Amino acid sequence: MQINVREKDAHRAFVKYLKDNQFFVQEEIPLPVGRIDILAKRTVGVREETFLIEVKSEKQIKRAIGQLEVYKQHVPANEYIACLFNPNFGKSLNTVTMTEYRKVAKSLGIVLIRIEDTPVLPYLKKEIGLYGR
Repeated sequence: MQINVREKDAHRAFVKYLKDNQFFVQEEIPLPVGRIDILAKRTVGVREETFLIEVKSEKQIKRAIGQLEVYKQHVPANEYIACLFNPNFGKSLNTVTMTEYRKVAKSLGIVLIRIEDTPVLPYLKKEIGLYGR
C-alpha cells in the first residue's frame, strides 16, 4: 500500500504519542491474520493493554475482522485489543459496515478505532482516554 507523506507523518506522530505515554511499541509483528504494523502495550495498574494497529488494505481488514477470535486467543483475557484503521481506506468503509465491525469486535472484547485524517493526535488521545483508563 502506498502511504503519502501526510499519512507517514501521522503514523510517526502516533508512534511518538504511544512511546511518550509509556506504551511499548514494536513494529511489523507477524500474526496469524495478515500483518500488524504496530503492536503497542502498556500496563495500567494491574491491567496490561494491547493495541494492534493494522495498516494494510480494506480487504485484509475484512478478513481480519472475520477472524477476530484468532486475535483474542493470542492475548490474555485482561488485555484490550484495538485495530486502528488507516485513513487511506478507512473512509471507504461505509457507516453500516463499520458499525457491524464494531459490534462483532465489541462482543469479542476488541476495540475498533478508525483514525481520521486530522486532527490525528487529539482524536487518538480521546479514544485511548476512553479505553485506556
